[in-house]
Amino acid sequence: MRLYLNVPYKEKDQANKCGAFWDANKKKWYVSQFKKISELNKWMEVNKCNIICKNLYILKMKSKCYSCKKDIEVIALATNDCYIQENGYAHNTNMQILRFIEDVPMKLEQILLRFNMIKKYTKTSKISYYVNNCISCKKSNGDFFIHERPSTSFYQVLCYKNSMLEYYEIENDELIPLYAELPYYDMNIEERSILFHMETGIENYASMGINQYKVNQILIPEKCKGDVKFLGKIKY
Repeated sequence: MRLYLNVPYKEKDQANKCGAFWDANKKKWYVSQFKKISELNKWMEVNKCNIICKNLYILKMKSKCYSCKKDIEVIALATNDCYIQENGYAHNTNMQILRFIEDVPMKLEQILLRFNMIKKYTKTSKISYYVNNCISCKKSNGDFFIHERPSTSFYQVLCYKNSMLEYYEIENDELIPLYAELPYYDMNIEERSILFHMETGIENYASMGINQYKVNQILIPEKCKGDVKFLGKIKY
């Protein structure tokens, strides 16, 4: 699978020297090796990139708006086939439920807009990222609660019987670059987190035993306590 670039005609020779190749059918330049990807950054479809995805899922679940308390649906992007910058763009097949997504290609942005996920600045995070918005009160519902606390997160389906996770698969024939924060599930298993749950009653990754091994099973119905439902494919 190829990562396509936006290379102006006058810069084609420069892109070729940096390792890009010409696709005569699509009439676009592309790269399929990422060792020198930093030299090609200026031609990518995003301004910032730390993840290159071979596949993407849209996870969907029911939640409550933190502001008006009405029922809403929220989504997240997830991938279990990608290349991660901090590992030298080594191939990674662990399930990553992405959060604080700051940059995506225009085609992916149009898909997110269908689900009312819009790029906004939030005071809590102090960054602009693609955030779920309540269709009733228009308030942003940030990523903390739907990624951190098991009872309100996308991985609640791994922990609770009366939970539901629905998902779409994005149908793409090219690599999708984006910039987001990775979850680092196994780095959150700390004794102090377990003690925090015991002292406050507030659940967290560690106290519920959420680790990378479990998250890898999130789309396998027989491995989940709640219900998992595939809704179909969305063309990229």
